[in-house]
Amino acid sequence: LVTVEGSSYRRPGARLLVEAADDLRVSLRDSVMVGDKWIDVEAGQAVRAAGVLVRTGHGTGELALERGGGAKPADRVCDDLPAAVRWFLARVS
Repeated sequence: LVTVEGSSYRRPGARLLVEAADDLRVSLRDSVMVGDKWIDVEAGQAVRAAGVLVRTGHGTGELALERGGGAKPADRVCDDLPAAVRWFLARVS
C-alpha cells in the first residue's frame, strides 16, 4: 500500500499507474508492466499496457497456479527482466 498526499493506492494498481502516467506524460498503451506475480501482469493489462510475467522471483510458482477460466494470459512470459526488456524493445522497433 502506497500513501500519496493522504490517499491510499494499492500497489500495483490501475489508479497508481494511470496517475503516474499522467504525471510523466507516458502512454500506457505503449508501455509494459513487468512482474513476477499475476497481479502485476493484470495491473498492466487493466490500463491497456502489455503484461509480462518473468520466471524469476515468484514467477515460476505463479505459472504453476491454477487461474480462473476468465483469466487473461500474460502478453509474454520471459525468463528474466533482461529478456523482457529485449522483447519490449523488439516490439516497439
